[in-house]
Amino acid sequence: MTAMNSQGNWDLTAIDISEYHHSMEFMTRNEVAKYLRVHARTIERWLTNKSLKGYKLGKGRTALWRIPKSEVKKFLEKHKS
Repeated sequence: MTAMNSQGNWDLTAIDISEYHHSMEFMTRNEVAKYLRVHARTIERWLTNKSLKGYKLGKGRTALWRIPKSEVKKFLEKHKS
């Protein structure tokens, strides 16, 4: 649970992240590429054109991507042959 401290800022130390640990597991771009047996640039392209949902950490070419495992599962279900 979050709360405001005396300075009017959010106190995030009260958050119990253990409840989120299992529900939000992430993979890197390279992990997804290895799992799907495609090149990492293919994953980058899918993330960029929003075929695969992920979160970009940072800006520019050096930014890192984190992809929820649940989104990888959704992607596979959608693209079944």
